[in-house]
Amino acid sequence: MIDKESVAKIIQEKKILGNLPICINKENIYNICYVFDHGAVRGAGVSICSVCENNKNAYIIFHAICTDLTNKDINKLQQITEKYNTSIILYFLDKQADIIKQLDLGNFHVATWYRIFIPYIMKCEKVLYIDADILNLNSLEKLFNIDITNYFVAAAPDTAKTDKNRNTALNIKNHIYFNAGVLLINVDKWIKNNCSNKILDIVKKYGQKLVLPDQDALNILFSSKDNTYYLDKKYNRVALWKEKNIKEKLTETILLHFVQTKPWQEAWLYEKRPYIENLYAQYEALSPWKGTPLEKKEKLSYHDKRKRAEFMFKQGNILKGLYWYKEYLKDKL
Repeated sequence: MIDKESVAKIIQEKKILGNLPICINKENIYNICYVFDHGAVRGAGVSICSVCENNKNAYIIFHAICTDLTNKDINKLQQITEKYNTSIILYFLDKQADIIKQLDLGNFHVATWYRIFIPYIMKCEKVLYIDADILNLNSLEKLFNIDITNYFVAAAPDTAKTDKNRNTALNIKNHIYFNAGVLLINVDKWIKNNCSNKILDIVKKYGQKLVLPDQDALNILFSSKDNTYYLDKKYNRVALWKEKNIKEKLTETILLHFVQTKPWQEAWLYEKRPYIENLYAQYEALSPWKGTPLEKKEKLSYHDKRKRAEFMFKQGNILKGLYWYKEYLKDKL
């Protein structure tokens, strides 16, 4: 059973970084929530910096449901609060709690489910959830001013391909499949309608059919007409690099979502991303992660090896290029 009391019990520690405003319910205060562990804190930290850079006239309280952070991670988040005069509240969850174990389907990291606890932690009317792999490029004012009184969430449609595939797989009719990387949540309506427990029921019913587990579950739950306020895609621009008129769309994009390959990974260098290749690096240079080397995958797919070989050839490193191309051919054949 998920309610405020049960969620309070799985929070092992609450740590406030920065100084909270005297009144935390003012209209000009934005409540924004992330979910991350040590592996995702870098992306989330840069995302927070991008929000601060593009919303300088608003006071923002950042909330983070987290696990496994190091002292170094926390110190860097503290530096962000000092630089931007903002606040970050960290809620450390007990990963061994029974509620959390129920959500572990093995498809994705169980932390992907932590967002269903958000409404029971927040003390506000609405909260904006943002994935750790998203950059904010323009003001969030209009997004926060959207009236979602009659809706559970506001979300943007996913790609046409994902919409077709997931609705078909889950047998959802007459529904626009949304991407759950950005969710403006109506806290009161969510709690009054027991949404998190309904998600637990969906997990029990569908199990491994939830290929994109939490996102699939949210789409099933809110598939009835008028449950979801649909945002313009500029509020969660997914796979922009596959669209037409990239440059024009980029100028109006509010939240840019880096699905699949992440821009803090070495593999980012191997793929073509017109007009956005250096966007993440520009914001990371403003963050405490400035100068951090790109992450390397421990296990490379044969596609990764081919891309690495091509990258080495472009860099003029013929021997390494030949090595990785040989590894690619071995795996492929």
